Amino acid sequence: MINYYTTLGLPSSASPTEIKKAFRRLAVQYHPDKNQGSDWAEHRFKQINHAYQVLSDPYKKRQYDHKLFATIATDQKTKTATPPPTPKSTTSQASPKQKKSSPRTKSSRRSISKELSLKQWLGVFALTALTIYGFVGASIYQINQEKREKEKFGAHVTVIQLLYRAHLDLEDFDKAYEVIASDAIFYNSIYYTKAKTEINEFIVNLADDAYRNGNYTKCLEYCFYLEKINQAKLIDKLRFLSHLKLRNIDDVLELEPTIDRFGKDYELSYELAQFYKSENRIKEALRQYKEAADILTSSYQSRFGAYFLFNIKSVDLPRLHFDVFYEGALLNFTEGNLEQAITSLNIACPLSKKNGKAFYLRAQCYNIKNNKNFTCNDVTKARQLGFTDSLSLHLLNCN
Repeated sequence: MINYYTTLGLPSSASPTEIKKAFRRLAVQYHPDKNQGSDWAEHRFKQINHAYQVLSDPYKKRQYDHKLFATIATDQKTKTATPPPTPKSTTSQASPKQKKSSPRTKSSRRSISKELSLKQWLGVFALTALTIYGFVGASIYQINQEKREKEKFGAHVTVIQLLYRAHLDLEDFDKAYEVIASDAIFYNSIYYTKAKTEINEFIVNLADDAYRNGNYTKCLEYCFYLEKINQAKLIDKLRFLSHLKLRNIDDVLELEPTIDRFGKDYELSYELAQFYKSENRIKEALRQYKEAADILTSSYQSRFGAYFLFNIKSVDLPRLHFDVFYEGALLNFTEGNLEQAITSLNIACPLSKKNGKAFYLRAQCYNIKNNKNFTCNDVTKARQLGFTDSLSLHLLNCN
């Protein structure tokens, strides 16, 4: 088993601060940018990064420590190496009782540790087995219940299902609900609840498709129908987003105080920022842009690790990710917040795979800060990605 403490050059009693310091020092030493062409340095860097990901997470570290110490205890138990001879003392001799007590005490401690470890694993195994048994038992019961219902009603249930699904295809939702509620046999079976859920999900999917295709008015029609049948909670977020897209100011202002119930959502924060920007509410727009960017940055760190900027270049992410960082940077640039703009553009640029406007905007920031080298580097990258505004590029004095 790999010892991550050894990988970072630390004892197993190292504190979180010591782990973090060791990781930073080794990461700088073996970083690929400083050791170009060295396969060993790249391999070592990956080992260090993986070790830090485990030891910096309290939950993962606790699991790893348990396995590591159990392994060490087992290894010590199985070692048969002869202990080195004890040097004779010229002044005093240890008693026979003292000589024999030390190995016996160590052996009994190892035995107790191994016994406790075994009991803990047996407890975990038993708890897992009970959980699986309960889940499988519930699933089997549900399957048998559906089988009994189907055998009891048979073709009658199939006919009702065909009828309400046909009405769904025609988007006649009232008729679909009427079909499943008016038949007494179907209404009193487990299939009624399943059919009702299926109809609701069908309408939600139609609303989501309409929103993604830019048909926000149609999306709101589906939202209003679900609201009419007291199922608005299924689609509250889409309804709010559609009002934002259509710039329905009165509806947005009415729903705005309740947006906290949606939790942290980068898409919602971005659309709110766009809305505030159109209403010239600049401070609120900047706050929402930052919130959206923070949510995405946190997700990148969880998915790719501390050096996510090197990894997101090769991953196809939704275009909205780029828009979050670029639009936030653009507004910060307009407001004169150059440092905040550059921070956002440092993430937008790796996401900018097919156009160079993010590099051009960052070049403008560096130009204002009189950083000629960085300015011209970004101008070159903007041209390579097809940014063709020759006049704008010429104004930055880069050939």
